[in-house]
Order: sequence, then C-alpha cells, then structure tokens
Amino acid sequence: MAYTPRGYKFILSYNMLESNTFDSLVRELKIRNYSPRTLDSYLYYNRELLLFHKKDPREINTEDVKTYLEYLTIDRSASTVSVAYNAIIFY
Repeated sequence: MAYTPRGYKFILSYNMLESNTFDSLVRELKIRNYSPRTLDSYLYYNRELLLFHKKDPREINTEDVKTYLEYLTIDRSASTVSVAYNAIIFY
C-alpha cells in the first residue's frame, strides 16, 4: 500500500509516483523510528526531485541531484536544503 503524507495533497502526473516507488523508503524510515514529520519531509523532497527533472527514479544521477539542490538554494534556507539533501541521500 502506498503511503500518502499527512497534510499534503500531491497532484502527481507520473505513474511512477502513483505506484509504490517510495514504499521501501517509508518502510526503512518506520523501522528506524523516524518521526512522522521527517517521513513526510523525506517523501516530499524525493517526489519534488523526480517532478523537477521529470524522470523515472532509476534515471536520476548525481548531476540531477546537484542541479535540484542548487535550484533550492535560490529561495530556500540552508536548513531546508540540508533536509532535502539528507532525504535524497537516504533514498
């Protein structure tokens, strides 16, 4: 069963995001007893990365991650970029 973050209503245009792409991420976060807010944040930034590049998760490479994080630095705080970085690295 796919996990839907609390408080977020995503409009997902890619089948990969509607499937169970993030089920293993959710499972691992729950096993490690991460808070629900952290789980929501990690899912949010991983989904946003995929939507930003319009790519399948298997096609994302290091340069894509760097480009996305650089984009976030334009109008987001350093702590937000740090959370996004940790979320992407965890996945």
